[in-house]
Amino acid sequence: MRAAQSNQTENLVPTANRGLPGRARLVQALPMRPSDRARRHRARCGFPCRTAALALVIATFAGAAQAAERSGDTDRWVPSLGVFFAYAGQKAEGSVTSSNVLGPPLNGPPPNNFDHDLDLLFPGFDSPLQGCLTRNTFTDAPSGRTGALCPQNARNNPTKIEEDTEGSDTSIAPLVGGSLELMTPSPFDGFLTPRAFVHGDYAASFAFERNLAGKGSPGQFLPPETFSPRANDIEELAIRGQGSRTRWQLDRDIWSAGGGIAFTATLFQHTVRIKPSFEWIYFSQDFIGVVHRAVKQQVPSQPLVPAPGGGQRNDLNDLSRFRFISLTSVETKDFEGIGPGLEIEVDTARLGPIMTSMFLQGRGYRILGNLDETLTATNEFGETATWTFEPEPWMWRAGVGIRFRWVPERD
Repeated sequence: MRAAQSNQTENLVPTANRGLPGRARLVQALPMRPSDRARRHRARCGFPCRTAALALVIATFAGAAQAAERSGDTDRWVPSLGVFFAYAGQKAEGSVTSSNVLGPPLNGPPPNNFDHDLDLLFPGFDSPLQGCLTRNTFTDAPSGRTGALCPQNARNNPTKIEEDTEGSDTSIAPLVGGSLELMTPSPFDGFLTPRAFVHGDYAASFAFERNLAGKGSPGQFLPPETFSPRANDIEELAIRGQGSRTRWQLDRDIWSAGGGIAFTATLFQHTVRIKPSFEWIYFSQDFIGVVHRAVKQQVPSQPLVPAPGGGQRNDLNDLSRFRFISLTSVETKDFEGIGPGLEIEVDTARLGPIMTSMFLQGRGYRILGNLDETLTATNEFGETATWTFEPEPWMWRAGVGIRFRWVPERD
C-alpha cells in the first residue's frame, strides 16, 4: 500500500521536474491520530501533572525569595523610623433633652420666688401674680402680669427650654505621626522567612467637633441682624446664639503599639514584607453639651429711650428684658482598644546605610470598657439639660507612610 501511495505522489509531480538534477523527491505526509493508549495516559496525568507544576512554581518563588534575602537583612536586628499620614474613624449616636422653663418670668415651684425682680416692677408685688410683665406701648409703664410665659409665635413648645433631639455622626480625623520599629532576625531559613517585629507610635489628631444631636447655633447672644426700624418687640427665636449641641471630638494625642510576624518575599525585583499584627491604642475624647435659650420677660421687649432728634424711640439692640439660659457641660474620657492590624511594606531605594521603604497600613480597634457617657447641667432655677453619647465599639485606622530602615551594606 505504501508503494501505491508513493506512486500516486510521483504521478502528481510534473514530468519536467522529474529530470532536473538535485530536485528532491516529493513525499506526502499523512496525519496520524494518537493511539487510545496515549490519550488515556494524558488523561490520567492531568491532576498529578497540574499539582507538580504548581509545586514547581511555589518552589521557584520560594527559592527566589530565599536567594534575595540571603543577601538582605533577615539575619539581622533592624531598627527603623517611620513617618505616616493616616485617618481614624468612629461612629457615635447622641441626644439632648431639657426640662421646662422654671425661672423668671415664672415664680417657680413653691416656696420659690424666682420672679422677685419683676414683682418689684409691678405695683402689688406681694400678690401671687407671676408671668410675663406687660407694659404700655406708648409710655412703657408696667401694666400687668400674664401668669405665663410671654407669647411666642414661632416655638413649637415654648414651655421647654429647647426641643429634644437625637442623631448620629461619624468622626473621620486626619492623623500625622511617627513610628519606631524593631525587627528581629529570622530563626528560619525557609519559605517567606518569618521574623518578629514590635513598634510604638505617636500620632497627632486634627479632628473637628462632630455634632451628634441638636438644633440651632448656640453661641453668644446677640440682637437680630435685621429688623424693622419701627419694631418695639422682638421674638425670642430672632435672637442669635440659641440652640442645642451634643458635640463629640477626638483629642490631639494618640498613642499606639503592636507586634506581629513579618513574611518576606521578592516581587518584581523588590523586597516585600507582609506584616499581620496585634495592636493596642490609647486616646481621649471630649464630650460637650450646650443648650442656650433666650426667655422674654416683658412685652414689648424693647425699652423706650430718648431719640436723637427729640421724642422717644425703642432701643432695638437692648436685650435687658430677656433672660438667657446657658447650660453647658464638658467631660474628657480616656479609652483603650485592641485589635488586628495589617501592613504591606515594599523596599524602594538605598541611601547609604539606610534602606527606605513605603508602606500601607490598616488597623481595627475594639474599644474596651463602657463607652457611653451622660452629661447633665442645672442652673440656679432648677432648669436642666441632659446629653447622652453612645460611641460605637469599633474604631478603624488606615494610612500610608515611609520607613527608614537601618541596614548597612555588608563588607
